[in-house]
Amino acid sequence: MILSTAFSKHHHDAKTSELRWWLEVRTINPICIYFFGPFENQSEAESSQEGFFQDLESENAWVLYSDIKLYNPHRLTIDANELLLDDLDDLKFFQNDALPDSTEIDGFT
Repeated sequence: MILSTAFSKHHHDAKTSELRWWLEVRTINPICIYFFGPFENQSEAESSQEGFFQDLESENAWVLYSDIKLYNPHRLTIDANELLLDDLDDLKFFQNDALPDSTEIDGFT
């Protein structure tokens, strides 16, 4: 299940010349942020995202949001224990009925 995709340019405390194209995927079950890449360009990232979605969904992850970013991630995976409130900000855009019941999400009480 994929609920949202986006494209953006984020300059995360790095010089523009150091930034590369990355696919950011936020999931629940598990609650995680994954970064896939780097890619040579936005088009390459875009054409690769479906394969990553299929891999995550085959592991029963629910893809909430994805974004192709000009970015420099510090880590490739951020799990629920490491998330900051800012990381959860995107969840406010989803209606409660679009999300699974909390009993269906591992580690969510």
